[in-house]
Amino acid sequence: MIPKYQEIAATIRKQIMSGDYVLKRPPSGRTLAAESGVSYLTARCAVRQLVEENVFVRKKNGRLEINSRFLDISKKLKVALLRPNWYAPGFGKWYAAINQVVEDEGGILKTISFSHQNDPVVQDVLNRGFDLVFLEMVQLPPAVERKLVLCKGKVISLFRNRTALGINSVDGPGPESLELLLEHLYGLGHRKVASLTTEPGETTADDKSLYWEKGAKKLGMEVTTIIERVNPFEPADLKAYEVIRQKIKDGKINFTGLFCVSVNTAIAAMRAFHEEGYRIGKDMSVCSFGDPILSRLTIPSITVVNMPDPAKAIRAAIGYTRKGKGKARMFRVMKHELQIGESTGKIQDTL
Repeated sequence: MIPKYQEIAATIRKQIMSGDYVLKRPPSGRTLAAESGVSYLTARCAVRQLVEENVFVRKKNGRLEINSRFLDISKKLKVALLRPNWYAPGFGKWYAAINQVVEDEGGILKTISFSHQNDPVVQDVLNRGFDLVFLEMVQLPPAVERKLVLCKGKVISLFRNRTALGINSVDGPGPESLELLLEHLYGLGHRKVASLTTEPGETTADDKSLYWEKGAKKLGMEVTTIIERVNPFEPADLKAYEVIRQKIKDGKINFTGLFCVSVNTAIAAMRAFHEEGYRIGKDMSVCSFGDPILSRLTIPSITVVNMPDPAKAIRAAIGYTRKGKGKARMFRVMKHELQIGESTGKIQDTL
């Protein structure tokens, strides 16, 4: 039977190799005892073994550090995925792709969440020993922006084009793919359409809303633009529900087709219409962008612009960033297609 202290030491070695200690220091004997549920003596034995194996080194002040030579043994690419801790079902495809590409590169991926824009964990991740950092952040506080400029060589921005800061960026299909939705609605007889944006400012939602308006006018469609933003970390879907409910009560629904910049806000808008007696797909058509799985499972299913696996764009962004040469670039998932759901249908009445 393996002694308990050896079991604990083996666990810590595995955690280090998995990147679990990139953001934290090695535990002291007392901390390890509390975390592992063993006696202080057992924990000390585990720490002593790790020191003897040169996994840990003890500084002159008595503090333990991870031996850099031990870390170099793995030669693994250490990648952080730094994103807000809100629920985003459409992110699953992106996470799976990033994780797969990092694994293919022989690396490890650590997902780290922040609770607000000035959360200290953001600076911690940027300061510590990650080789690459995927960053999803709506707005950049001044301190974070300054830090990003300093370490731009290892940062890849998700869903926001930050090439102006010298940061490589990656996103899904551009807003021009909304032509598919506009042509779809136009073919169904819709001539009065609207776009709904409740997401925080300075996001790709702005580009989608703007392109929707321009594309609709190009087709000769009458456009209503509804923009009522929430602050970062506030629920954009709840706001969308409230906005549509109020528009209905105020008699300001002068359109038959509505584009919502996210599937979550589309679901919220459909709920508001449903509660007020509208038949989705008949009295009101609703469409959105991305998240094909959730769109298909929703009742009614939602017509969306879909995209394939983003792994190719992610792999290209990682390779270009690791080379560290050349002007910052924007990598996009170029292919896009229309996934038609029950939420859009032929126009029933002329407003």
